[in-house]
Amino acid sequence: RFQTIDGFGAAMTDSSAWLLEKQLSPAQRAGVMRKLFDPHQGIGISFLRVPLGASDLARNHYSYDDMPAGQRDPGLSHFSIDHDRSYILPAMRQALTIAPDISVMVTPWSPPSWMKTGNSLNGGQVREDASADFAGYLVRSVAAYEKAGVPVKYLSLQNEPLYETPDYPGTLMLAKQQAQLISNFVGPALQKAGIKAGILAYDHNWDHPEYAIEVFSDPVTASFTLGSAFHCYGGDASAQVAVHERFPNKGVWLTECSGGTW
Repeated sequence: RFQTIDGFGAAMTDSSAWLLEKQLSPAQRAGVMRKLFDPHQGIGISFLRVPLGASDLARNHYSYDDMPAGQRDPGLSHFSIDHDRSYILPAMRQALTIAPDISVMVTPWSPPSWMKTGNSLNGGQVREDASADFAGYLVRSVAAYEKAGVPVKYLSLQNEPLYETPDYPGTLMLAKQQAQLISNFVGPALQKAGIKAGILAYDHNWDHPEYAIEVFSDPVTASFTLGSAFHCYGGDASAQVAVHERFPNKGVWLTECSGGTW
């Protein structure tokens, strides 16, 4: 009773959207979408988290600015969300037609491989000299989604930043680097572009609440963030209390919790 609930929902992954848009007849899809998103005739999903590029539940590995091995694209001249136009964006727009107030969050599992230390979507870190391009990538992703009819309410810089994935898209991003990226690059770039999407820090398990606390401890970084995001796969929900008590003006979201495929 003392909490403001933003919404309840799930992730619109590449594979989920493909199943909805490519494997169902129009009549089947209309029925399924109604059962998912209609608050009266269905379960009323009201929050959707969308990967920017491939996640561990994608049909193939991709980003919005893939380049041949050894080539880079400073300035993002090859940036495009065309991959998402076939089925992800149509599924999102249909959901929003049924429930216009859905809160949409976007987050990358990995930026383009040429921005990373290992030159791969799997593992590695964001290169320091790619910080501005990484910020531009996020800004252009949000702007492209909004232009395509999907308003974005929240953004995190990295899904599960403390897990350096060996075999699917993922990126190691320690708290110090995230704070610097938010305060020096991503926050100012969003502001300059006039994008209202709020930044959520961390976006990983309950077992390391000190990550969010470190990010918020920098006043400039804190000024660009709405709150923190947590997952349920490690630690205990009480970890959110520590962050809330230290920074009561910052919201707390639980952005991923599932039965898992492992």
